[in-house]
Amino acid sequence: SIVSIDENGKATANGIGTTTITVTTEEGGYTNSCTVVVEPQPIKVTGVSLSSEALTLAIPGTNTLVATVTPADATDKTVKWSSSNPAIATVSSSGKVTAVGLGTATITATTQDGQFTAECIVTVSTTALKGDVNYDGDVDAADALLVLKSDVRLTTLTSAQKQIADVNDDGEVDAADAIWILRFSVGLIDSVE
Repeated sequence: SIVSIDENGKATANGIGTTTITVTTEEGGYTNSCTVVVEPQPIKVTGVSLSSEALTLAIPGTNTLVATVTPADATDKTVKWSSSNPAIATVSSSGKVTAVGLGTATITATTQDGQFTAECIVTVSTTALKGDVNYDGDVDAADALLVLKSDVRLTTLTSAQKQIADVNDDGEVDAADAIWILRFSVGLIDSVE
């Protein structure tokens, strides 16, 4: 049973669920009922961590941080994001960091339950890494894909992106640059320059 009642009318939760308790008077047989809902004990948050402790971005680069709340089965995993300096880096409610000015800012994720925090130091510069076409601080397959899309005219790169994307310095942004970026991202070459 979900709830048990002793002779004094004290209710004790025995399980999770909803039940109705009915009381009847000895004299007159009057009754009254009450619905009782027994919910599980909330599982409290014990901490939070971020997917990165440090990021380097170039304006207008972005990168999405992922907050991992522990334990994994915590009842309330709500996280609030904030930036120590929104003039340097902003952060959305989903953890997307955007570089907007030069300098350093701290992005903080704070759990609603327990107010646990985790931080990521974001450094914003004007110069992106060679090959980091999407300005996310990493030279990876996403950059190669952007170069390929540009090569087949599915997207248009800015002049700054074109300079960063032309990793073989032949004056053109094409599949050859995408191949160099991919080779670097999987560790086949040590540098894209």
